[in-house]
Amino acid sequence: MSKKQLPLFATANDLSELLGQVCAVIPTELAVMGLFDEAEPTIVADPMLIEPSTSYLAFSKGVKVVSRSVQQRSGGIKFAVDPLANPPTVVVRCGGRVGVDRLTAGDVSVATSDEEAEELFAIFSSVIRRQFKKIKSFYVGPEAARLLDEGVRLSPTSKSPPMYDLAR
Repeated sequence: MSKKQLPLFATANDLSELLGQVCAVIPTELAVMGLFDEAEPTIVADPMLIEPSTSYLAFSKGVKVVSRSVQQRSGGIKFAVDPLANPPTVVVRCGGRVGVDRLTAGDVSVATSDEEAEELFAIFSSVIRRQFKKIKSFYVGPEAARLLDEGVRLSPTSKSPPMYDLAR
């Protein structure tokens, strides 16, 4: 199983712009990733409707996203929407604003060696490398770069101490 990942800092606007450009190349939809009480995945057809600090599976329009049942130790069943049951997908993990002074990191990754997933990841990668600025090991969206210049902390997580923040 391959694992390709592009770590990034992006505001909601940066992500919407990224997804819009990917959709212009190949019609793409998103499914909310996670563990749920309901088996039916939540599909987000419009990239403008994505939520910060949420993870999504991106997939070519027409791909059927499914959930898999996961037995819970405490009893009962939950339903996972993840790449394990959906190989032709790319994971888009959105960072987000934490208060007014911090933006957390996200990433775009592919966790399978599925040809369709690799193709979609290549499109994401191309758009990110073209539109985002590389600062150290992160790709930083235009709006996120402006926030960095204004003194907003760009942190790997919401609990990271300042010593781990991204700096130019």
